[in-house]
Amino acid sequence: MIKTIIFDIGKVLMDYDFDAFVHQLYQDREIAEGVTNALFGDGRWDEVDRGVLSDCELRASFVNAAPQWEKEILYAYEHIGDGFYPMPYAKDWICELKERGFQVLYLSNYSTHAMASNWKVLDFLPLMDGGVFSCDAKLLKPDLAIYAWICQKYDLIPSECVFFDDKQENVDAAAAYGMHAITFADYAQAKRSLEELL
Repeated sequence: MIKTIIFDIGKVLMDYDFDAFVHQLYQDREIAEGVTNALFGDGRWDEVDRGVLSDCELRASFVNAAPQWEKEILYAYEHIGDGFYPMPYAKDWICELKERGFQVLYLSNYSTHAMASNWKVLDFLPLMDGGVFSCDAKLLKPDLAIYAWICQKYDLIPSECVFFDDKQENVDAAAAYGMHAITFADYAQAKRSLEELL
């Protein structure tokens, strides 16, 4: 029996397009590509989400990747939340599931910096029953330890949970941990897949 629905946040309950965001900031293609690679190349953004390094250490890692674009990199980092967008269905879907008696949680690779950059895009969080951010757990999906973390925190039985994520490796990890797991492509597909499972 399914009791808990667990959502990833990025590309599921809110949207973002970092590439478009950086290219909007910088029309010069060389600068835009350099900034994008400095922020997101070689797993640097993963360390933002992991929440272990200090903000100074993170900034230094970005700048070291392309020191000639220091000003542009730091500006993009500071304004990253401008690239976040709400999903129009998020609140209604959460409320619908809760009205049907499901516990609704989040499990997301998300940073304190991203939260502070745009709180408004997370306005659905108060509707949920809680969850785990990677920056708090100091763990990243698809590490099985983060799935264990949320189960321990909320006393969940994996087989009673459904997990949604847009990244296949995270879905595979949830399934390996014993959860029902659905790859999120879009709202209609995900809702249909959930109803078929229920």
